[in-house]
Amino acid sequence: MRFSRLCLVMGFAATPAVAQSAEGPRTPRAVVDSFFAALASERWLVAANYLDLPSFGLFLIDRVNAARSAVPMRPPTVEDLMAADSTLPRAVAEWQIARFRVAGDSRPFNDFSHEFAGITSFRALQDLTPLEGATRWLEANDPGSRLRRSLAALKCPGLTIDSLRSWIPFSFRTVGVAQLNDSTAYVLTARTLEGADSGMYAQTPSTLLLRRRRDGWQISPNITMLSGNHFVAVDPQCPRRRE
Repeated sequence: MRFSRLCLVMGFAATPAVAQSAEGPRTPRAVVDSFFAALASERWLVAANYLDLPSFGLFLIDRVNAARSAVPMRPPTVEDLMAADSTLPRAVAEWQIARFRVAGDSRPFNDFSHEFAGITSFRALQDLTPLEGATRWLEANDPGSRLRRSLAALKCPGLTIDSLRSWIPFSFRTVGVAQLNDSTAYVLTARTLEGADSGMYAQTPSTLLLRRRRDGWQISPNITMLSGNHFVAVDPQCPRRRE
């Protein structure tokens, strides 16, 4: 029994999902570039393995605890809106309530798919391992995934992710590395429009913190690491929906 357990532990240790260089830990820049390459090809599991998973596990625990304490809110009524604003006409209040209901129907209580792809119940959230959680979190928060959800909500055939690819930055790039010591490094990254590295559309680089662990350099996850400039696209060929 002890021998079997030892073999099992050694087997997991010897076959990581993403192996860094056989000659030793890879450079911080190489790790970040590989991470972004995995995101660009939508290999979420590969990308997740470049993250500091124990750190992500702590975030996942906090998210589960927050979800456990959440309670469903009573939907607002027309009377609630009119009581809050005595100048609000009933017709306008009814229109706003109709929109609230549409938004509520699209994201039921305890549906976490906007944060963790495919997770639509508290039980499913609670059962996530750090690796599974990081994989689904990356998929849900990737700029391309977020844009697809936005386009699906618009229900406009004239707007597709391919039609916007030429002017919305989907990919990230590394612009600089500052290695403080053998175990800590900062990598500057940016999402920029083609030909717009300066001027009104320029974006300030973001910073990723990397720690050198036993298995090599790992990216410390944070909730803003995939953020960047966001755009609202309007297609004149797409008629407005009538409520």
